[in-house]
Amino acid sequence: PGTFQVTITPAASSDHGILITQVEIPDDETTRSIRGQAFILKKRPVLELTVDTFNGFPADNTDVQAIPLEAAGFIAQELARHARTSQGLTDWDGFLELPVDVARYELLMRPAPHTGFPHALTSSIDVTHPGFNQSIGITIPPPAIITGQLRDADGRSLGGATIRAYHLTSGGKNGGQLRRVGEAFTDDEGRYQLVLPSTPF
Repeated sequence: PGTFQVTITPAASSDHGILITQVEIPDDETTRSIRGQAFILKKRPVLELTVDTFNGFPADNTDVQAIPLEAAGFIAQELARHARTSQGLTDWDGFLELPVDVARYELLMRPAPHTGFPHALTSSIDVTHPGFNQSIGITIPPPAIITGQLRDADGRSLGGATIRAYHLTSGGKNGGQLRRVGEAFTDDEGRYQLVLPSTPF
């Protein structure tokens, strides 16, 4: 007997949002089971994103991730605690409808590697309620290019190595999180070209 919190989390591929509700079990010795509970799940909120490049062209085939953030004092803190990462690819026009949960998010954009455009990260976006719907325009910044050569302690070139750049977000109970913002591979002579955002996150 008592009052219980029930959390229903649909599959990440579902269009339905998370539901948190209460179920009360009466303090009655004759109660052996509770039947007839019906839970209605609302549609997930949608972020309508238009992503273009700094030179004005649509950023097609860009991988976009909506990553939930820890948000003290957020209006729907309990719902936000269960929020899921959402991911999708922009179409030829740089457009993407991204279903999300109620929470605070940052958006990480990863253009296709062959484009030469850097990753981009938005400031936080608050998705405050199930009926939330917002159109957001995002511009991929110009690239900052770092070149170099990788060698071992004896001066020999290291080919085929992977070099990754990360951005450390501030705050949170774990002291921040790492977001990958660039990747490069060394050639046979150990040379690499790392494309990074030219504007700070």
